[in-house]
Amino acid sequence: MYIVKEMSFPRDEVMDRLETEHYYPMLDNIIKIYYWKNTTTLNHWKQELFNSFNKIDLIKKNKGKDIPPTKNEIIEHLLNTNIDTFDKKIKTLIKNVCVDENQFVINPTEHDIEMIKGFLIEYIETIAGMFSNDVLVLDREKTYQFMDVLIEKYK
Repeated sequence: MYIVKEMSFPRDEVMDRLETEHYYPMLDNIIKIYYWKNTTTLNHWKQELFNSFNKIDLIKKNKGKDIPPTKNEIIEHLLNTNIDTFDKKIKTLIKNVCVDENQFVINPTEHDIEMIKGFLIEYIETIAGMFSNDVLVLDREKTYQFMDVLIEKYK
């Protein structure tokens, strides 16, 4: 289990950090899981995906205790702000991942793109809910089990 950072920041800063620090690392690791799910590195990519979204900052409140962003805020800043440009960027992102991993270049099919997009959306929507009820701990085992469900679903 991982505990969310204890530091807190203004709401706008937390929301900006969600997008800049979590979205692309998550997407990179989902791409790796999708293309290399039948390799010995799968557990490594699952760990990287888990780690890319378990360190979320709290929102500083003037009065009362600091709070995590709500599920809707997380979805808005991780998913809704990026999904419109997803189709335009995904082929380049896949190529970059292949280059980074010293793999052959993959020309993704429309099926590949839809599967990666579906995995990303479902992953963010589910994981966002784990932070939304003042629960500041992610359960690694449950998250990995959920990843296994998504890996099977988005082949």
